[in-house]
Amino acid sequence: MPARINCSRRQDQAGGGGGKLDYQTFGANLAVFRIERPTDGFVDGNVFVQDGEQVNKGLELSVFGEPLPGLRLMAGGTRMDTELKNTQGGTADGNHAVGVLTFQLNASVDWDVPGWRAWRSMRACCAPAGSTPTRPIP
Repeated sequence: MPARINCSRRQDQAGGGGGKLDYQTFGANLAVFRIERPTDGFVDGNVFVQDGEQVNKGLELSVFGEPLPGLRLMAGGTRMDTELKNTQGGTADGNHAVGVLTFQLNASVDWDVPGWRAWRSMRACCAPAGSTPTRPIP
């Protein structure tokens, strides 16, 4: 039997603030935020419904700079705290939201090699798959 869909529309709500320092050859950004959005799930096995709210609270920091002419570095990180609330019967209240990282870190290097175009390398960390974070997505 195919799943039935029973969802009402609701807008996400977001708020936050932050600041930036920029000293020409180096700088930093800092931001705090809170996002509330409806979350979905299945009830009775095959009915897809809006099932409560997902609350995401986070802090983000990034730094960037050019320590040597032609060498630019950038790094950043985000810390997220997520929580489900007002779910059907309260069964998932307090759980971590699926698909939202707790930490994300990234780094980037730009290097101007004389006579060559700019080269960039970037690496970000992985995300958990499924409702139990036991299998990471590379």
